[in-house]
Order: sequence, then structure tokens, then C-alpha cells
Amino acid sequence: MVAREVVDTGAQTLQAHMQERATACAQHQDREAFDACLGPVARQPRRVVAALEGVRTAQVGLWLALASGDVADMQEARALLVAAMGQLAALVKASKGAK
Repeated sequence: MVAREVVDTGAQTLQAHMQERATACAQHQDREAFDACLGPVARQPRRVVAALEGVRTAQVGLWLALASGDVADMQEARALLVAAMGQLAALVKASKGAK
């Protein structure tokens, strides 16, 4: 299971990166130059935040399934967490490739 601290640390790192880029690029008046300066990850903060929330929600689902003791629920919750983490990783990977 992925510890909450791992997800929270990843979220803090991504959010710090997005804030840093936004601050560094604030002087650009032209939208195209601003977007280019932001970079691929910082350009889509809502998608990144939504993906992080998906992972956090899936984590809670897994914790609840573990508490219930139902093996089928645990397996389903684990699969949902893996899928949510995969979506986040794919978003960041695709964003980095979209330079």
C-alpha cells in the first residue's frame, strides 16, 4: 500500500513546482510566452490537482476496505488506487513529453 506521506509529499512537490513556475513566469504579458515559460506540468494545474485528489480518494477507499475485512472490497479498492496512481503518472509523463 502507498503511504499517505508518499502521496502528500508528491502533491507538495508538484504544487511547489507549479507555484514556482507561475511566479517565475509572471512577467510575461503574452499568453503564448507565459504558457511556454510555465512548462507542460504547470500549464495544467487543475488536471494535476484532480489526479492527486483521485489518488487520495482511492487511498481512503482502500483504508475503508481494509477496515471492513472484505477481501473482494480490498482487491477492488487496491485496483482503483493503482489505476488512480497510473492516471497521475501518465498525466505527468505526457505533460513532460509535450514540451
